[in-house]
Amino acid sequence: MDNEITQYFIRLHREDYELIKKAIEPLSDEQIWNANPEGVSVGNMICHTCEMEQFWIDWGLCGEPFDRDRQIEFDRHADLSKAALIKRLDERCAATEAAVNNLSEEQWLAEREFHGDPFTGAGILVWHVRHVGLHRGHIQAHCRWQTAKH
Repeated sequence: MDNEITQYFIRLHREDYELIKKAIEPLSDEQIWNANPEGVSVGNMICHTCEMEQFWIDWGLCGEPFDRDRQIEFDRHADLSKAALIKRLDERCAATEAAVNNLSEEQWLAEREFHGDPFTGAGILVWHVRHVGLHRGHIQAHCRWQTAKH
């Protein structure tokens, strides 16, 4: 599907993912997995962002089956390197852009109930880009906290 909303979504989505990668650049693998006072690490937030995106885009938007274990996103501890997390971000970003670009008009216009609310394709993209931006901000703040304390 190629329209103004999908083009704008892809632009904002790429920007968010690039800003996440820029934020984690100065961190060591150890810092990526150091939890903040609430018990969540940058690594956890990246895993959560990628899995949440797969849930909303692949299942919510495209109707592909997806079995999500949300808690594992926050239970991980230092099992992925910074390079592996960056690869995960790049792969997820590319998969999302491909899914959005390959949407049919029927998928775009269809109203579906997702997470207890009615959404069209446009609604899912608007909600999702806002949500990724929220997590990008969390990651950026956590990275500033990590670099300030070391």
